[in-house]
Amino acid sequence: KWIECMMQPDSGSDVTIIPKNVWDHLGCPTLGRNQRTLKQFDGTTIATIGSFSGLIETDDKFVESKIIVTQCSKQYGLL
Repeated sequence: KWIECMMQPDSGSDVTIIPKNVWDHLGCPTLGRNQRTLKQFDGTTIATIGSFSGLIETDDKFVESKIIVTQCSKQYGLL
């Protein structure tokens, strides 16, 4: 099942994260454990609830990526 979801590129990040409300919109894909500790630019920890593998379309190509779900609510995810 294909579900469109707007994402905002973050050139300073090496991971793809989405907030819990976007994960809900995607139909709550099954989550695995997230082994990484994520930090914001100010050094505070980003609370996560898990991760899943998904396809991301950028510039007319598809890339499979690990997507980490955060315990927050925002309008967009970050690539």
